Amino acid sequence: MNKLHNIIMYILSLTVISSCIEINGSGYLRLTAEEKSHIKVCTSPLDCVSNDGNLYTVTVEQVKEYVKNKPKVLVYSYLPFCPASQNPAEVKEYCDKNGFDFLVISSVYDGLLPVPRTFTFPVFVIDLTPYETDNFQKYGDEFYSALTNDDSENRQISSCHLFQNGI
Repeated sequence: MNKLHNIIMYILSLTVISSCIEINGSGYLRLTAEEKSHIKVCTSPLDCVSNDGNLYTVTVEQVKEYVKNKPKVLVYSYLPFCPASQNPAEVKEYCDKNGFDFLVISSVYDGLLPVPRTFTFPVFVIDLTPYETDNFQKYGDEFYSALTNDDSENRQISSCHLFQNGI
């Protein structure tokens, strides 16, 4: 009985640990043609974009431009397939109550469409163009390292990145 208990605990542990691990691809190639039609390149300032049902690709430079003009911004790195991820609407509510501007940026393309109409904010996704990989962990790490100027382990495991006065 004790051995069976250990096996069950091992399987449950693996399930929990791997629940946020997906094939490391961006998910773009798994999108249908209809879903791909909702991926747009963001050509406007980020604060001019609203939730219109599309995902907007963003670069580090665009996000840096946005945060430098705001007193307090919380950038939320969202993985929609990860059960441990906080619902972006709840993070937005927290930001509203505490005087933060809010950006939600996904590292992956799948699992986001259709964008919930209840989101009162746009959903951005990392533009893959500058990166020579489809591995979301690699390009996500490069994106957030460049955005935060921080390559520490603490930054690598964080889903929320707070900027005050552009820093």
